Amino acid sequence: MRLTRWSHSCVALEAGGRTLVIDPGGWSEPRALEGADAVLVTHEHGDHVAVGRVRDAGVPVWAPRGADLGDLAFTPVESGAELTVAGFAVRAVGGRHAAVVPGQEVCANLGYVVSADGETVYHPGDALAVPDEAVGTLLVPMQASWLKTDEAIAFVRRIRPDRAIGIHDGQVNDRARASINHWLATEGDADYQWLAPGSALGEEPTALPRVRQLRLVVETPDFDAAAAFYRDVLGLPVELDLEGDAGEHVLILDAGRATLELSNPAQVAMIDEVEVGRRVAPRLRVAFEVDDAAAATDVLVAAGAVLVAPPTRTPWDSVNARLEAPADLQVTVFEEAPE
Repeated sequence: MRLTRWSHSCVALEAGGRTLVIDPGGWSEPRALEGADAVLVTHEHGDHVAVGRVRDAGVPVWAPRGADLGDLAFTPVESGAELTVAGFAVRAVGGRHAAVVPGQEVCANLGYVVSADGETVYHPGDALAVPDEAVGTLLVPMQASWLKTDEAIAFVRRIRPDRAIGIHDGQVNDRARASINHWLATEGDADYQWLAPGSALGEEPTALPRVRQLRLVVETPDFDAAAAFYRDVLGLPVELDLEGDAGEHVLILDAGRATLELSNPAQVAMIDEVEVGRRVAPRLRVAFEVDDAAAATDVLVAAGAVLVAPPTRTPWDSVNARLEAPADLQVTVFEEAPE
């Protein structure tokens, strides 16, 4: 049975020319569903099932009875059920999602022991239920609001698998991932490894590249004014400040969580219409998420930015303002709606 690990909690199992995908959530790659014959969902949370994506894939879905998956049709599964899904033998384990705090009302959660070609893989979802049968490969959650590393280690020790593979790491950075991997590898009493997304167990890595940082490089003739604006007024912390012997000067500022937004011309025109009322955006624009868009706009204008459009509530309920800022950058400051 071939096991391919995708981001966060998603894995694909292949045997006999069939592919079974478990937990293709919103943090996993859309390509994880390519060639899928069926989908198993451990529970209803979006990081474990991207409802629209799975619906569009048009494959049959099995999920816990009572799961709220919107308009996604699925076959309900009970704890203890034994079934055949796309040629794989599956047994459902457990029943409820682990609680973050005592007394919390939790949703249904099923772990799945999947067997094919004489091998077994156990995916527990968001709980640590222990199956009755022996497990060849255990998929062990690495991090969650409901989980301590000590509990994950004890989970591996109780099941005593031939091997354990770390999953459920979509909310941790590389430093935390390395630490958790260390503890599971040294204390779990099992052959433990972490597979990069897109890698298959026992095969040469063919993982997707991991982008660790988005850096926007801007040439500015008035370096001091730009530095004062972005470092001192906007408050971006300094990561590196270097000057060369021939007058070179580079300042790298930490912008927190960075994202790359790719938009086609129609999308850019629509955003311009919403924020400004006319087409104004250059090919490159910088957006900063802030706590209070109106207050941030006032501060930036007072520091020399030119207001293009005042804070405006968008159809998606964020508040956005557009400015012309130092270094010839057009900037949006935006305040997201409360979750």
